[in-house]
Amino acid sequence: MKKNFIYALMSAIALTGVVGFSSCSSSEETAEVNPNYNPVTNEVTTQFVFNVSAGNTSKTRMTAGNTQASVDQAFRGIEKTQLFAYKLTGGDRVITERDADKTYNLGNILSPGQLDPDGTTTKSQRIIELALPLETTSLMFWGKAPQSDADPNNKQGKILFNASSNSISSHAFSLVPRVASGSAEATKLSHYQEVLVILINQVVNSKYTAAAENCVWSSSSNGDGSKNTTAINLLWSDLIDVDASSKALSKSVSTTEVTRNDATTVTVCTKKSLAECPLGEILVNAFISFNTLYSNEVRAGSGEAVKHMMADLQTVVGKVADATATSYDEFVVKQLGIEIRSNIRKIVDASGNMQDYPTLKTNAGVTYADIDSPFDVITTGTSSVGFPANLGLPDGALQLTVAINTASPVATWSYATTSGPTNFSYNLNNFTYPAEICYFGNSPIRVTNDSHVAADYPDGASDWTDDGNTKWSTWTKNGKVLSSTRSVAMQENINYGTALLKTTVGIKDGITLYDNNAVIQKRTNPSSTEANKAITPSGNLFTLTGVLVGGQAKTVGWNYLPTSTTFDHVIFDKEIASSAVPSDGGKSGANYTLVWDNYNSGLAANAQSPVYVALEFKNAAGNFWGESNLIRNNEKFYLIGKLTPIGDGKNTVSTGEGSSITWPSYPMPPYDSTSGLTIEAPRVFIQDFVTTANFVIDTNSLQHAYNTVPDLRSSQISLGLSVDLEWQKGLTFESTLGN
Repeated sequence: MKKNFIYALMSAIALTGVVGFSSCSSSEETAEVNPNYNPVTNEVTTQFVFNVSAGNTSKTRMTAGNTQASVDQAFRGIEKTQLFAYKLTGGDRVITERDADKTYNLGNILSPGQLDPDGTTTKSQRIIELALPLETTSLMFWGKAPQSDADPNNKQGKILFNASSNSISSHAFSLVPRVASGSAEATKLSHYQEVLVILINQVVNSKYTAAAENCVWSSSSNGDGSKNTTAINLLWSDLIDVDASSKALSKSVSTTEVTRNDATTVTVCTKKSLAECPLGEILVNAFISFNTLYSNEVRAGSGEAVKHMMADLQTVVGKVADATATSYDEFVVKQLGIEIRSNIRKIVDASGNMQDYPTLKTNAGVTYADIDSPFDVITTGTSSVGFPANLGLPDGALQLTVAINTASPVATWSYATTSGPTNFSYNLNNFTYPAEICYFGNSPIRVTNDSHVAADYPDGASDWTDDGNTKWSTWTKNGKVLSSTRSVAMQENINYGTALLKTTVGIKDGITLYDNNAVIQKRTNPSSTEANKAITPSGNLFTLTGVLVGGQAKTVGWNYLPTSTTFDHVIFDKEIASSAVPSDGGKSGANYTLVWDNYNSGLAANAQSPVYVALEFKNAAGNFWGESNLIRNNEKFYLIGKLTPIGDGKNTVSTGEGSSITWPSYPMPPYDSTSGLTIEAPRVFIQDFVTTANFVIDTNSLQHAYNTVPDLRSSQISLGLSVDLEWQKGLTFESTLGN
């Protein structure tokens, strides 16, 4: 592990006196009053100086560049800056929750262009004059990085940043839902779902109708024409019986007449005879398989999943529609098969490709104008954007469910909303964008009666906090502002208020992957002896397409800690910089996701909650059986890893160097109410820390693959990934920026 991996320390803030004046003595008794002291307001005007290190590499996506994950990344600036000044008494130096003695709304204090190297020097400092109240002992700082990208919400995160009030308790920073309740996106989502549900139910409720005299079949053996003398109205579900208690589906045994032969008055075509003829058996099995959800099984509801589901059904039904009938029963069933296929082709064409949305809407009989844009095509070509990915949601966020009834309609499909089968229950509103880069400072001050220019300050964050640095020799540590004070410096660095997840993934070297086929087959046939499918890792079997982080609080407060003990939001980071999953035991390149600190004040410091992370992959290994569903080739699937902090911060499965937490020497949230020091609570995500999760796909991982995103709050979900968890504390920036 690279020990000095840089993420944490943004660098320092300093307050300097106006250049050109100097005190007669460093002694408070004999110090010359600063000419900028205002006895009316009891404030002294000083200069606010901050020190940052920035690289010169511009990146895209939510990568090292957009998260400032390392020293070679361009510094993105600071905006929405607010500074609080405090007069603390006694031994207090770190500020806890109380109103400020003075507030400064500084706005955009630094833009990226102001920090770019000019070719000869490294520019780092900007000076702002501020009037500080006398007796000021400590300063509190908030800010965030400005957004600067064509697609900033996905690539740089999106939060609500409220830090504009004089009251510290009103400061709040919140994750933003990808599809917020009541939004235009939510309406659009419901329209997509309505179109697909209408069309799926049209398929399930397909009916063959024929007026009297219109159903004619001639057998090659006798040449006679047999036709119905009464109209035919045959539903696909007429071939099915439903158990009233279990709602299980089975082949119909009803002798209810469907039609009559014109040569006699005896019944020659019944629900039972239709269900038992060879072609009827195919449609019976297709109906039961399509409409049966087993325990814990869910059906993915993305456009891609619906396309595959309908393409598979079309293949089966096509065997009936294209068959040569050998009896009157088979002739009637064949006509039903043709009707079913006709309805399937309202969703997918003859080749199994999804229809475009204008066609889907026409076929469904709706006219919504908000699903006609070019991005609403739900085919999955290289340039198209599938549903619901075009709304920013993971494909596996949507789940289809079916209700079985004893009366017609026998099966009714719909999209699950806030509840579903076990371990799949959550609110779509809880899928959010990643967090943004936020800054936080809470520090006592150094003071001096001497004036300074920019070059007089220590360079770099590590030098800044080094009490032995000769440039601090004339300064008073833990001082307070007096009328003679001309230079003031924050004692500690400004740090990140956001935490960072660094993700890598790979397939364990030298293994064979096995799917869950044996278990799945025994579900319907307990005597099955089928083996699991074996997959030999080679090439690019899986592509990483998203990272989902569970256990997130929606809102954090002034100290960037959660404001409640509810952790039910899921960050979906879909901007993946390094997507190839190595098959040779190596690690993928790093992906970075900005998250909130997940400290839970309702739990003991050494008993913080684990966090579940889902990795979204696109499958190129062919069809295989996962936890409870078939994972089709080219579809998305999800594997889950569990991050668990225990004891000194080591993960239960961690063997990697640096897996222990090294706490900084200065106080950071959460603060002990008595001592003001850090409550050292090992947790998965810690503000100003990088959490590195090195995920590994092992021999049996695919057996626990999901085709939808499970509830990442549940302790009952199956884990498909092993994890090597590390915490890395940012140390110092190695370079400083000059004027």
